[in-house]
Order: sequence, then structure tokens, then C-alpha cells
Amino acid sequence: CVATWCLGSAAFIDIPINVSVISGSFVIQALEDFTPDTVLVRVTAPGFVSDSFPVFIYQSVYELQSVLGSRTTATGDSPFTVRVGSAAQPTNDFLSSVDEIRAGGVPRVFSIISDSVGVLDLVTTALVGDSVTVTIPVGASSSPTSVATGGVAARSQSAGIGRIRASQPTMRALSTATRTVTVSQASISSGTISGGSGLGRGLQRALSITLSDAAPVGGIPVTVKPSRAGFVLLASSTTQLGSADSVVVTVPSSGVSTTVIVQVLEGAALDTLSLLLSAPGFVSLTTPVQIYEPVLQIAATLSPTGTTSTIDDPFTLQVGSPASPAATTINNTDAARFGGPGITISVISDSGAVGTLVTTARTADSVTVLMAPGTSQTSGAVSGGGVAFRYLGAGVSTLRAHSVLTREIPTATRTVTVTQPIISGLTGFGLGAGLQRGGTIILNAPAPVGGLPVTLSSDTPGRFLFAPNATTVGTETAVITVPAGLTTITFVVQALEVAPDTVVVTATAPGFASRTADMFVWTPVVDLLSVLTTTTTLSGDDVFNVRVGTSNTATGTFVSSVDERRFGATPLIATVVSSNGLVVRLLNSTVVADTLTATIVAGASTSSGSLASGGIAYRPLTSGTSIISATIPGFTQHITAAGSTVTISTPAIAVGLIPAIGAGLQVGASVTLNASQHGGINVILKSSNPSVAKLARFATDVATDSIIVPLANGLASFTYLVAGQDGVTGSVSILARAAGFTDGSAVANVVTPGIDITNLSTGMTAGGADDPFLVRVGVPNGTLTSLSQVQNVRTGSPGITVTLTSSNPTTGPLVTSTLTGSPVTVVIPGGSAASPNLVSSGGVAVRPATAGVTVVQPAASGFTRMVTTGSVTVTVNP
Repeated sequence: CVATWCLGSAAFIDIPINVSVISGSFVIQALEDFTPDTVLVRVTAPGFVSDSFPVFIYQSVYELQSVLGSRTTATGDSPFTVRVGSAAQPTNDFLSSVDEIRAGGVPRVFSIISDSVGVLDLVTTALVGDSVTVTIPVGASSSPTSVATGGVAARSQSAGIGRIRASQPTMRALSTATRTVTVSQASISSGTISGGSGLGRGLQRALSITLSDAAPVGGIPVTVKPSRAGFVLLASSTTQLGSADSVVVTVPSSGVSTTVIVQVLEGAALDTLSLLLSAPGFVSLTTPVQIYEPVLQIAATLSPTGTTSTIDDPFTLQVGSPASPAATTINNTDAARFGGPGITISVISDSGAVGTLVTTARTADSVTVLMAPGTSQTSGAVSGGGVAFRYLGAGVSTLRAHSVLTREIPTATRTVTVTQPIISGLTGFGLGAGLQRGGTIILNAPAPVGGLPVTLSSDTPGRFLFAPNATTVGTETAVITVPAGLTTITFVVQALEVAPDTVVVTATAPGFASRTADMFVWTPVVDLLSVLTTTTTLSGDDVFNVRVGTSNTATGTFVSSVDERRFGATPLIATVVSSNGLVVRLLNSTVVADTLTATIVAGASTSSGSLASGGIAYRPLTSGTSIISATIPGFTQHITAAGSTVTISTPAIAVGLIPAIGAGLQVGASVTLNASQHGGINVILKSSNPSVAKLARFATDVATDSIIVPLANGLASFTYLVAGQDGVTGSVSILARAAGFTDGSAVANVVTPGIDITNLSTGMTAGGADDPFLVRVGVPNGTLTSLSQVQNVRTGSPGITVTLTSSNPTTGPLVTSTLTGSPVTVVIPGGSAASPNLVSSGGVAVRPATAGVTVVQPAASGFTRMVTTGSVTVTVNP
């Protein structure tokens, strides 16, 4: 449609509004001849009720924007603008709407005046002075934002209060058309090197310098000069020898800060002097520098404790400035001044028998190290010129650092306590005779360079052997070496074939306190592992293991710890018996019998799990029970695990759950046998009522009353199909039978099938392409709103003939390969769950002929149309 906007009775415009759009826009332009008035704007459109609204004509207003209200004498030129617009009421003092100079109108020229001569100047491309002009062009609401594009800027002249105002004769000035600007003198500020931040002599520190305004292009040079000579040098970097007179440092372009390096001479008096900071255009600054005596300390990197086996401990020495002349801590860690002699430090250990000091030059109770110029601490490595403490004997050693250039504080003295290391871990345990298990030695300090040899021995010979690993024959006394830097190592305990006993095992090592632990020889335990206790007559052979280990007590009867046959010993021979040879027999790779033997070799805790490599298995024969047990001479038999009761039963056939089947449709199902070693077998499936449902082996087979499914040995499951018969509903039983198995069965429910539509678009455009869709069949859900399962039409069926209707054939006729209109028919063939997806192959489509709405529905004899998905409303748009 077209909306006509009318201004009075003389002016109007047409605003086109497109289909499906509900709004349009326009622009109102007030003419320059200002007369307060009210104009009524009316809007009309064919078929719509007209409307109108008033437009109030007021005098336009203006203001200054972006004027920097506070600045300094060093602040750069700052552009500002004049902005125009409308007030909400004729006398309002604020701009409620920012409006542009109308198209076709004339640009507006504004006078900009600075009322404070000598404080502020105004700058344009044409003029620098107290009064300039700027123009707001047609189509704009403000003057240009930069001087280069025709705007205006304020420039500081001197400190004071200035006022900038705008003037234009045809517009009304708001109070914001006048702005007050405070100009203050540019200044310099700096950090502090006094009071709690004094600087030690012989040291250096960066002093920060900050300007109140950003430096212009090219930067601002700041000159720094001391008030008295002989105290400090001044430099522009930490790696530069300073000047005794003055130094110039530069604040870079657009920056506001820089630093100067203050270097105090070693012989400077403990006094206070001043630094004078000056820069062009800025008020100079005088800042004090207070000189203290520097302080020295041993850093906390020195460990306060260690053992005689601890490796050398490098530590650092630090210098800095205190917070006051008498302060006892470092307040600022300041470096020795660059270009100076550095700081020579003596370090003394007062107890050479407890520990000594190590440098690259010497190892002694007293050494010297140099803190190089430009650094605040010594190297943390001896190779880099540092110092380390070497642990020698048990006791306490006091370390003291001293320098003639510094004052010592409490942390310049540190104590180190050195203790004798110990073997802190050696755990005793019970071990079955003839078996072996790993143990652990733990040190409370790392092993020294070269490793630590630990000797293991027992107080009673002929009970235990000790070895470094599980594949070495042990000895009654063994040396196990802990590698340098480590605190733990493992070993292996091997119990000899002796009667139960208790022995004391001792671990000793040079320089370490020894450790003892009680070890026990106990009667070992034998049991069975991985015995399948429930199986069937048709299941395969079950391979299991004989296992040995140690109980948790001297008289225990179950395996608490699985332990290996000790390395170097003869293999263990276990006798395994089946108590009922008619039900279960034993077998290995060559023999089937009621009694067999299994071997556990040295280094193993179980017999082999493979028949080919000497393992053992049982074979189920008939239904019943048998007890399988294992014995080894000298071993306790685990009553339950070494005497496992095996139950053999006849295998069963399980017919899987069958989904509901639509009459005339078919669905897949499954059968599972719970034994696969049947030697090859035929499974017979039969329907209890073939008039309701029949069976097929494969989806392409026509269903019959019963089927025979051959299964090769090793297979225990298969799938088949249940086909509901046309027009019949009800329940049938599917019976499964096979020789040697108990029968299985499941119920199949045949229900009234459902029909629906899918893949049909609900929105089309008239004249567009035909839209093919599918008609599907299957089982409805409980509310008949949609299909819960899509199912194929049974194989062998003549197909399902579906009649389709379009409620508005003029808008959306149906199209098949032979007909166009409504109704039409399609056929869902046997073996398919839906009609063909192409019209050319027997499918159906909707043709969007004209704008409108139509409802498409399917119908088939004996099928229920789904409430939600069984019909589709199609809207054809123009």
C-alpha cells in the first residue's frame, strides 16, 4: 500500500510501504523564517483510518561541546565544537534533540569569543586570536571536530580563569554556549629519596619524574642538578657513570614521565641534599635526597638446616638502603653504583667442623666475594662468583657477612643446624616361605655425590635373602646403592623354604644412622584364580590359574599379598582335582583327567593362563556340580578360593523382546543362545497363530508359519523378522527350540497400523517448484498423534494403496506420474516403509499453484491416520 503524508493543505509526500511491512519514515524540515507556531501533520492511506499529530515550531538553540574546563599552560591545543538542535519548550535551557541544518537551507556561522585576554587564545586554520568564526554546514548538527577540517581549538596562554562563548543572531544561546576554563601553571613531580626511602652511599636508584602534561612532539628535556657537589652523580641509565654536575633526561613525545639515576658516592657524608628539576614551560621542583649508610644481609636462600650428606648450598648476599639511619632491615634493594668499585664482602663460618664456605677461589672458614657494580646481590652460583655452605658434621654453625662499606643488620648473621642423616624407612612384613616381595629403603636426606651404599642383613642366617631386583638370586647380606640426590630405592626380599620364624633385618650406610625392622617367614597360601563357577554343558573349556601368596597373619588362610615364587628356586608343582569327573573334567594341552598338575615357575605368582604354555582348564560335561581344588606341599589351602564349586546347567534359548507390529507390516527381532560351543545346531522358530503373525529369516523372504535357522559352532545369536498379517490384530507366541537347549519364547503383539506424512513444506511460494513428500506407515504411539516406530510393509504384500486429498486443489493440487488434482493415489510397496520419494518413480508432490491455504491428508484401508503428523497445512504465499 501507499501512505500519503500531508502538511497542511499545500505540501505532501508519498511514503511507499512494502508488503508485510507496517511502518515507514519521513523528515520534517523547519524553514528559516522563524515564527512560533503549531502545524498539524496528517497521514492517510487507502483502506486505513487516517491519523494526525502536531509539530511545534520553536527557535533553534546552540551550545559549546567538548570544551576542556581544566588545563595547564603546557596543555596542547584542544578542539571543541558548537552544536545545534531543539529545546523541548521555548524557554528550556537544555538541548533535548540534536538536529541538523536542513537540506536546502543555509550554513550557520558562529562567532567564538575568548573573554580573558592573555589566558586563552582561539585557533582556526585562518586565525589565532580572541575572536574567530566557525561554520556548521548543511546536513550537520555541529561544527567540525578538528582545526584542520574547519573547526576551532583553545590554546593556553598563561595561568588564570578564562571564558569561551559562542554567538549566533538567529538562534537562541543556551547557558552551555558559555564555558569557563581554568588554566594552571604546568608542573613537575617526582618520586622520593628521603625519609623512609633514603639511599645508601655507594648505591644507586632510579628517581621517577612526572610532568603534569604530556610532552609535545620531540619530547621535553628535564635538567636535574644537585644542590651540593661531592655527594651524588646523576645518570640517564643504570649502566652509565653519572655526572657530578647535572644531567638531562627526556620525556618522550606524548609521554609524561621519565627517570634519572641517582648514584651516591662511597665517601659521601650521611646528610641530605636537594635535586633541582627544571623543564621549559614547567614550574621547577626541588626534591630532597637523604643519604644513609647501606646495609648488608645474608639472604634467606641459605637453608637453616641440613644433614652431613646434604650437597653444597649456594646462597646470596644482598645490599640495600634502610628505612632510617638505625633501621635493621633492607627497605629498598638498591644496586651498587655503576662505575664504582663494587662491594667486597667477607663471609665467616665460626665452626669449621660443622660447615665450611666454598667459592671458586678457595674452600675455607672465611672467604670474600664481590658484589659487582650495577647489582644488588651476589651470584646464586659458585661458578658465577657466589658462595656456598658445605655441610661437614653435626652441630650449629654461625655465618656472618661483613663489609667496610656497609652497616651490618641482624640478618647479616645466620645459623645453620647440621644433623646426622638417618635411614628413616625400612618396613617389615610377613612373607610366605619360598616367595619374594619388594621392599623400600627411605633416607631422610638425599644420597651424596657418588651414591650411598646401604647394607642389608639379618640376625638369623638361613631365613631371608636380599636382592636388588626380582630377577636376581639374593644373598644373605646385600649392598643396595641409593643414587646421588635420591632418597628412596627398592630391593627384593626372598624367603627361603623354612618353618615360620621371626628375624631382625638391619640397614646400615656410611654417615647415616641405621634402621631395623622385623621380618617374618610364614606358611604360604595357595588358591585358584579366574574359575568360572557357573556355566553350561555347551560352554567352552574354562582356563584358570593356580595362585600363590602370603596371608595377612601367620596363620591366615587366604591370599592377602600376591607374591612370586622366589627367583633361583625350583618351580612349584600344584595338584588340581575335580571332585566329580562325570560333571567336570580337567585338561591341559595333552591330557583330560580328573587330576592334573600345574606349574608356577620362579619369578611368577600364578600358573600359566594358556593351555599351549602349560596352563590348565576344566571342561563341562553334564548338569551337576563339582569342586575344583588345588594343593601344594607346605602351602595352606585357601578353603574357598582353592576349592571352587562349579555348577553346570543345560543352556537356554532367549527370544528377545519383540516390538509391537502393525497389521500388514514387519519388524526385526533376535534370538540368543547362552552357549556357543554347540558343535553346529538348527534352531526352529514357530508362530503359535500364523493367521495373525508369520516369520521370515531375512527381510526379503516371504514370511511362513515357521523357519529353521542353522548356526555354526561358536555362534550364539541371530536375527529374524515377524510379519503381521493384513487386517488382523492380536497376540501370538514365538517359540524357539534347539537340541540340547531349553526352549525359549516371546509374545508378539499385532496392532492396528498408522499412517502419516513427512518431508512436506508448510510454506511455499505460488509458481514455485513442486514439493515431493512421503507417506509413511508404522506403529502409532499411545495417543495416536504420531508414529512411535516406522515399519516396512511385509514382504510379499501387494502394497498399501494410499488415497491423498488436498482440501484446496486450486491452491495446492497433488501431483503424481499420472494425475494432477485431488484426490490421487500412491502405493507403498512390500519391503518399504514409505511411498517413493520422486514423482517419476511413483511418489507424490504438492504443486504451489496460487496463493492460499490447503490441508493435505492420507487415507488407507485398515490404517489409522495420525492426529498430529497425519495431515499437513500448507500455506502458499503470493
